[in-house]
Amino acid sequence: MKTKKQNQKGFTLTEMLLVLAIIGVLFGIGTNLYRKDRDLFIFNDSLSRVLSMIQTARNYATTSRAAYLPDGTSKIPPEGYGVDIKRSATLGQSVVTLFANTGVDGAEVNRFGAGDITEETYTIPTQTVFEGILPDSKTAATIGEAVILFRPPLADTSINNNQDMTINTLYLRFSNRLTSATQKKHIISINRTAGFPELELLN
Repeated sequence: MKTKKQNQKGFTLTEMLLVLAIIGVLFGIGTNLYRKDRDLFIFNDSLSRVLSMIQTARNYATTSRAAYLPDGTSKIPPEGYGVDIKRSATLGQSVVTLFANTGVDGAEVNRFGAGDITEETYTIPTQTVFEGILPDSKTAATIGEAVILFRPPLADTSINNNQDMTINTLYLRFSNRLTSATQKKHIISINRTAGFPELELLN
């Protein structure tokens, strides 16, 4: 009996290159979407972290929480708790510090001083562009540092710049690194009368 040979045909070079090209395009799209989703997650997390640190400082002051000293003892900080925000020359690498205000730094009691106790430090990541600290106006010139203080027992709020000048309302402006310049800016605002931080969009 004669065996009938089957006509077996493989992929041509053109077909293989076409398949590889399609895979490359799909991989590129997937990688770009993943990066955008990741950066958006980090951006939203950044806003939540800063907002949470301000709220935590206020909660610590209202509950008269004791702070642990370097020698292992603890005491209620007489000047309450605060958040220090420093805007660095490199955008996106500014530092936010939650601290217990011990009041031992004399004339600089309204600032974050060497005698104060650091509770938490957060460096704003590069995915989040921290555009600045805006005193009393959402479009005013930025300042390099601001301190939000909550004093016990009623969490009386004071907001100062690095020269101990009082600020009525503080605005912290953020944007996502991967978005266009026309995107709305995110603002964390706090008013020293109310003392509650709020998150809003700037048109």
